[in-house]
Amino acid sequence: MRNLSYLLIAVLFFLSGCSKEIEGYAAIPPFNDSETPSGESSPGFKLNNSLGDIFTQDIYDYYNNGIIPNEREYQNIIYIDPGYTGNPDGSMQRPYRYLHDAPQQSNTAYLLKRGTSYEKQGDHYTFRVGDILVGSYGEGERPVIKADSKGGIIFSKDNSTIRDIEVSYVQYGLSNYDSDGGIVFNVKMRSSWVWARNIRFIGCEITGAGRNGIFIQQRNFDFDNFIEIGYSHIHKVNQNWTPSTGQWDAPGDGIQISGFRGEYHIHNSIVDKSDVGNKFTIIVNAHNNGVNSVNGIIENCTLFGPMPQPDGGSILYFGNVNGGNQDNYHTVIVRNNVMIGSTYDGEKYTGAAIFSNSSKFEVYDNYIENTANPLMLGNQKFGENKVFDNVIIPLEKP
Repeated sequence: MRNLSYLLIAVLFFLSGCSKEIEGYAAIPPFNDSETPSGESSPGFKLNNSLGDIFTQDIYDYYNNGIIPNEREYQNIIYIDPGYTGNPDGSMQRPYRYLHDAPQQSNTAYLLKRGTSYEKQGDHYTFRVGDILVGSYGEGERPVIKADSKGGIIFSKDNSTIRDIEVSYVQYGLSNYDSDGGIVFNVKMRSSWVWARNIRFIGCEITGAGRNGIFIQQRNFDFDNFIEIGYSHIHKVNQNWTPSTGQWDAPGDGIQISGFRGEYHIHNSIVDKSDVGNKFTIIVNAHNNGVNSVNGIIENCTLFGPMPQPDGGSILYFGNVNGGNQDNYHTVIVRNNVMIGSTYDGEKYTGAAIFSNSSKFEVYDNYIENTANPLMLGNQKFGENKVFDNVIIPLEKP
């Protein structure tokens, strides 16, 4: 009930300020105020069971019409149905039974039948071709690829989309660290690891990760990167944690962006670390080699901080670019968010809402509660910092 109360605060708070546009971005639909929280498995903007999603219809349509690829944009479509026992050829009438039975080819949509599931044991299923989509067809719940702790789907080439399914694990960039263009849309999964550029996570639920919910690391710094994470629910991460397990053994964050240059945009999402300790709800460490810049916006989110046991942590952490070189900078805008700290034994509290080593930042129109320090500054050698119009509830210890 505690988190549901904060979600109600979030909806009311967003209605007062979440309609602002970001320069350079199209207007993004806000939360639908007619929706109500529907339990831990969904942040409250649930569409319907036939799509099995966590959007409202207008948000789904906004992304589905031209922003996120669908099967009609591909030259080939291959259908997969684990219940089919005949002689397959990949057509809807004679589908392959399993994803690993289908041939790998570019410019192809691989569609799994809704309402079905199958077990994928052992190693990952790796796509070694690009320009592909893995999605679903038919009616019913999203298709499920069950897998053990090592199983999942890996995309190793450019322009790969996964959408409208449930799978334990999604990874980009295993064999090609410079792969470019990936989309994860309306997918439920345990975790995702990315070594690639220009990635979007839209409308995803990520839950049950032993370490990070989303981990993104850039390997090739000759190019700028763009990351978008929106309309998603990330919770029950860092599940290796116990009250006596330190951050070296349980280092999971809700979102970790590490070694990065370019732009990131995290919006309209819930990231919840209130059930575990150590590290951060969201951490962004900029690339620290060469002349680079990082620009980030975090807005319209509800963020729950980690328990401060055994190692402390913060809700947001921002690292700088290359220490004191003024040609490198990490600029951050944090606005229109609800940030709630967590407690352990009623005595210790989440260390800070925001710990910043960024070059310059703007923090405004946020609601902050239950943290030992609303804002902590690290290496602030230069830059213009602005903090205004935030609602900060003082910490009241019992």
